[in-house]
Parts: sequence; C-alpha cells; structure tokens
Amino acid sequence: MAKLALLVAFLASSSSYGASSPELRGLWTRAERAVEAAAESFVEEDVAAPVIHALRPRVGSADPDPPGAIVDEAIAYTEGFKLSGNDANKKGKEKKRLWLFDIDETLLSSLPYYATHSYGESRRRCQRPETQRLYDVAEFKGIERVLLSNRKEDLRNVIEANLRLRGFSDWFKLLLKPIDCNGTAIVYKSGERKKLQDAGHVIVGSIGDQWSNLVGLAEGKRIFKLPNPLYYVR
Repeated sequence: MAKLALLVAFLASSSSYGASSPELRGLWTRAERAVEAAAESFVEEDVAAPVIHALRPRVGSADPDPPGAIVDEAIAYTEGFKLSGNDANKKGKEKKRLWLFDIDETLLSSLPYYATHSYGESRRRCQRPETQRLYDVAEFKGIERVLLSNRKEDLRNVIEANLRLRGFSDWFKLLLKPIDCNGTAIVYKSGERKKLQDAGHVIVGSIGDQWSNLVGLAEGKRIFKLPNPLYYVR
C-alpha cells in the first residue's frame, strides 16, 4: 500500500488544476473511495487496479513530462546503475540484469498513422526514437532487453517482423500472452515479471505507456511512465 500511496500523491501533485479546484477534489474523492474499497485485499494487483481506474483522468492523458525528458532520465539512471547488496552476489550466466520494455506506444508508435487516419484497429507502427535510444543504451551497458506485451502469442511472427523492420533486435525474451489468457494487463504482466524475478534475474528498470504495464508484482528497481493521450489499458 505504501507504493500506491506514493503513486496517488505523485499524480495529484502533478495535476494542472489548482489545489482547491472542484475537479481535483472530485479526483481525490474517487481515489479515496477506491483505496477504501480495496483496503481489505492483500493481493497487490487487486489493490492497484481500482486506484489506477480512479485516477484514469490523470494517468491516461496528462503526464507532466514529455517522452524525451522521461527517457533522458531513464538513460541517466541506466548509465549510472550498479548492483548492490544481495543482487550483486547473484552469479552465473543464467542470472541476468534486465530492462523491460512494453511494445505498443512504447517501442513502436501508432501516432504518425493516426495523424492522417482515424483511430482504429488497423494501423501501421513506426519506432519511437526516444525509447530506441534507451534500448540501445541498455545493450551497451550489458543489460538484457525483455519485451513484454499484452498482445497474444498468435501474433508473434508479425510482431517480431515489425520490431526488426523498425530497428529492434537481439532481445533476451519476447513475452506474449497465451492465446487462452483473458486476464487484465496488470495481472498478466505482474505474473511474467515475477517469473523473471523468481528465476534470479534483476529487473533494472521498466518502461511503458500504461500504468498497467508497470505496477503490481515484481516492479523492479525503477519504473518510467510514458504519456499516452490515445487510450487506457487496465
């Protein structure tokens, strides 16, 4: 609950509304109700999801920093990252340092397509140059890249081809949802991160355009949230 309390405080402090505005008071009321309703649950993703939904007007469209500034911070963090404590004692080639990347609207973007077409399912994606810089820096620092997407396994060939076409390759793992998995993104991605952590890997950082890409179980050392003005995924 401490992480969620910090999340609520951060998002509220970054609001463009005045502290006494009706909009902000209404936002806090919804957030408080969501937290109270989830207070008896000890499953982290079950607690996080209603808070994220209550804060949807903030997390879905009005991030305080532009993508380039967020990625610059992530790069500076990555370049200065050093293992410490128990993590530094993990040895063996099977134990790796990992950077986790979402794909849609994180590594690849649909915005150029939407600039000339209406919003919809059929779209072409191009790389996001700012996150491509982070992807390359992670490789330079010897950190393996894991791509964790909410898309399903039957699209693997198309996704891999599109990623390589846009300049992304040499990932450690590309994790996609099983075809029969109908769980939410926050539950699915939490589970996949926990598997990586339980295998002894260290999650150095994680970046995505949705809070459901980032919060829940096994969040890793740092998370970086990119803005997405188009849609929200729970």
